[in-house]
Amino acid sequence: MVTGVSFASAGSGFDPSRAKLLNVFSSRYEIEMFKEYIMKLKRIVGEEEANDIIAKSLYLVSWSFNDWAISYTAIPIRRNQYDEAAYANLLVEKATEFIQEMYKLGARKMVFFNTPILGCFPIARSVAGGVFRKCGDEFSEEAQTFNRMLNHQIEFLGSSLPQSRFTIVDYFKIVQDIVEHSLQYGLEVVDKGCCGTGTVEVAVLCNKLSPTCPDGSKYLFWDSIHLTDKGYNIVVDHALQDVMNTVF
Repeated sequence: MVTGVSFASAGSGFDPSRAKLLNVFSSRYEIEMFKEYIMKLKRIVGEEEANDIIAKSLYLVSWSFNDWAISYTAIPIRRNQYDEAAYANLLVEKATEFIQEMYKLGARKMVFFNTPILGCFPIARSVAGGVFRKCGDEFSEEAQTFNRMLNHQIEFLGSSLPQSRFTIVDYFKIVQDIVEHSLQYGLEVVDKGCCGTGTVEVAVLCNKLSPTCPDGSKYLFWDSIHLTDKGYNIVVDHALQDVMNTVF
């Protein structure tokens, strides 16, 4: 409780519509969990030290991937309601509400992972990459539309909220660089996952009945949308550089 906690909920995002659909935590609910955490922390270390911990802590937020990959693509309810720009704007509004609430509760250092290059994920290659399973540019362009809007808004909030230090880790660019220069990172396969066929399997579809590749460290993706340990380690190495240069 004193050194760090996680409020992660697989499949959650800024879009509140998916919370009930997939039975995951909404951003609003996670704010309430954070309030509860603050109360518990104060009982453990006292109010003054708790406030100091809250102010000095680093908050990592990685949400928008699920909004675009699930709500706008896999279960395209939102695609039928919003065009690309309108949906991006909705997500930015929800992100802004979240940031402002966290700031009111004492958070000052926040790091956001933007939406990665979705079109190059194995599932997107299978859906929109054609016979040769190239990157699906449409999905990547949608992600970039949102990333540009989010970056602009976070820069604005960071300049308008006193003592705040907000930054964005360019998850899109990091994964793009890994895909384009895979051999430099010791990776041999970036167009499919290690699990099963590597083209469509994800989550529970990767089970004891699904064969896996002989060496996952040679793959960027574990299944059709999640990275391998090796992939995530590369992303974190890049992200730490960005965080250390801007937040501390």
